[in-house]
Amino acid sequence: MDLPMSYQMSVMDIQVSRSFDICHVATKVFQMPTQSSLKLTCAVISLFNKSVKVTTEKMNGLEIYETAIMFCDKYTHESVSDLMLCLKMAKAGELGIIYNRFDTAALFEFFRTYLDLKWARHERNLFAQKTQGDGSVNTEHHTSMFVAERKEKSKKTEYEWKEAVRVQTVIDAKRFEPAVYEEIQ
Repeated sequence: MDLPMSYQMSVMDIQVSRSFDICHVATKVFQMPTQSSLKLTCAVISLFNKSVKVTTEKMNGLEIYETAIMFCDKYTHESVSDLMLCLKMAKAGELGIIYNRFDTAALFEFFRTYLDLKWARHERNLFAQKTQGDGSVNTEHHTSMFVAERKEKSKKTEYEWKEAVRVQTVIDAKRFEPAVYEEIQ
């Protein structure tokens, strides 16, 4: 599956600017017309297939098209930009090693690893925003501060719980066994 050089350059230009933040707000596969998402997915996979240096047989046009269909069916709530960033990270070795093969299974393995990284990063950002009060993200500053606050709160809660148990014990002893109450006092 050979694309004209102008298409290849266009896809590569788009790929350069992909980041987790852009991919998070990008148009999802289900929001695109089916043929458009399939064509773009095929183009992205085809370019990656060309650029990977494997000595075994690479994916042919039919396998690329079949993989694109599987991707668009399985990951409807992800974007083609996610696939671009995933494959860009795979080229850089950030998602694992390409063991002299690139096929559908390898692509989906990279994409699952990518999604784990993407959502872990997204959760960290949400946690940072949630704990920051004013909505701004300052993870380095507030992480240590909030850990200390949580420890202090935990100590306070533990003390309050022990005190409540002690008071309840005294109340129960006074109510049911006056002799035991006298011993506690």
